[in-house]
Amino acid sequence: MCATLGYSSIQIGVLARLMHGLKPRFVDRLQKRMTFDRGMIASGGLSVAGLVLLGNLTYHYLKHGLQLEAISHPAILGLLLIILGFQTFGFTLLMEVSKRVISKSRQ
Repeated sequence: MCATLGYSSIQIGVLARLMHGLKPRFVDRLQKRMTFDRGMIASGGLSVAGLVLLGNLTYHYLKHGLQLEAISHPAILGLLLIILGFQTFGFTLLMEVSKRVISKSRQ
């Protein structure tokens, strides 16, 4: 929970700086580094890694007649990675939209 809240807080802070024009050097550097393609690759990578970790849990769950024998810590990490992947996907989309809105307002 702390990881998702912290990640969301950072993303909201970055978007606020972007939308309000605070620290333009930081925003310019971030926009050069955080491209749409890189964001989608990161999002996909996090989600796929999470699905792989959850796949192991699913296998054991089905193998043992739909019963869990123990808590699967890798599966919990997998769920976290899927959540972070989705957050990265949304953040990347918001960054792209805000770039376009800001560039139109400057013209």
